[in-house]
Amino acid sequence: AATTDVYLVAPQGLHSFTVELVDVTGDYGAPGDIIARREVNMEVEVETTVVFAEDFTGVSVGSIPAGWERTGGQWGAANASTAGGAAPEMRFRHPTHIHQLLNYRVNTPHIDASAFSQLELTFQHFASRFAFAEGAGLLQVQVSVDGGFWVDVWSVLTNTDIGPETVTLDLSKYAGDSFRVAWSFSHFPQDIDHWSFDDVVIIGY
Repeated sequence: AATTDVYLVAPQGLHSFTVELVDVTGDYGAPGDIIARREVNMEVEVETTVVFAEDFTGVSVGSIPAGWERTGGQWGAANASTAGGAAPEMRFRHPTHIHQLLNYRVNTPHIDASAFSQLELTFQHFASRFAFAEGAGLLQVQVSVDGGFWVDVWSVLTNTDIGPETVTLDLSKYAGDSFRVAWSFSHFPQDIDHWSFDDVVIIGY
């Protein structure tokens, strides 16, 4: 009997395949008959690389890591672990003296992902909403390629407290590029007490 090498291209994870042995020549029956069929489960693993990571270790309270940027002074490291990681964490604190619709953003330096075809971002976060808040703030994760416009890749309204939880986002659309990632709060700042995030990791493969 002849043997044939079979090559499968599949994303990382557990996959189920149906393998069928077909009589092409008719040696074991009519040509085209299925001689055997078997279900196969296969775990596909790929080698990953940490493209970017930040857990804010060593960042002074109220500061941001070197190379990061922020709009307004409401973003800064906090000696807390509400997001689910270890202290410190990055936190947005509502300003007590501002009562207008604004946007507050903190973002990473440029991240070079030119060597990768797939990217995945994970981070932990927690949002605490004021019990007396009349509106809902908008939490966003955004990406900017080569200094361009900020594009939302994730967003949620703070109708209630959120988390602590881990968020995983597929950033493969930006594989092969240089980009920045931002965490942004938009709305009246009195609608939220604070929003914290921690343990930012981007892996590529």
